[in-house]
Amino acid sequence: MPATRRSFRRYTERADAEHLAERLNEAGLEATVAENSAVFDVTFTAGAERDYHVMLSPGMFLKAEAVLEAEARDNSEELPPDHYLRTFDNEELRNVLIETDAWSAEDRILAERLLHDRGAPIVHVELERARQRRAMELAQPERARWTWYAAAIFTIWAGGIGGMVIGWSLMNARKTLPNGASVLRYAQADRMKGQAIFAMGSVVLVGMFYFMFSKPR
Repeated sequence: MPATRRSFRRYTERADAEHLAERLNEAGLEATVAENSAVFDVTFTAGAERDYHVMLSPGMFLKAEAVLEAEARDNSEELPPDHYLRTFDNEELRNVLIETDAWSAEDRILAERLLHDRGAPIVHVELERARQRRAMELAQPERARWTWYAAAIFTIWAGGIGGMVIGWSLMNARKTLPNGASVLRYAQADRMKGQAIFAMGSVVLVGMFYFMFSKPR
């Protein structure tokens, strides 16, 4: 059975995704490109636009980050005087290093260089601990927006299918952490509501088909 793959980076242009996959494959990480998300989550996907995911085995995520940081360190140039990172204070620069899911490898290397130039170098053991705390925070389940419940109620009575999709998504949607781990996206209470929404949508859909296709005696 092939190893599970998860989305490491997402791009709107296929060429960008393929370029990153090629760089990671050169490092032996066996990256692939997939169109759109492997799991459809109507409560998370913004619109129907096409996007492209660089897919990796979960165990390769941290290795891929290390590869990108090594590339950025080798290719980095002198930071321009007007670069936006120069406006960051030391604490903000440390957050750039910690939040690997929010900043590029290039930004992280430049932030590290700025801290060093300011006499505030990073202690890598402390940085790793901070990244682990960040991963634990990101692993916490989210609360679903109330607008999705409103949409679910409307779509249930409009035929049931839309409510079933939203309910299924609330029950099963997952998110991938920077270290490659996958966790359920929504809190237990929201997942239970999703189960109820899915059941209600199923009942309405079955009832609609029954009345549409049942023959009067």
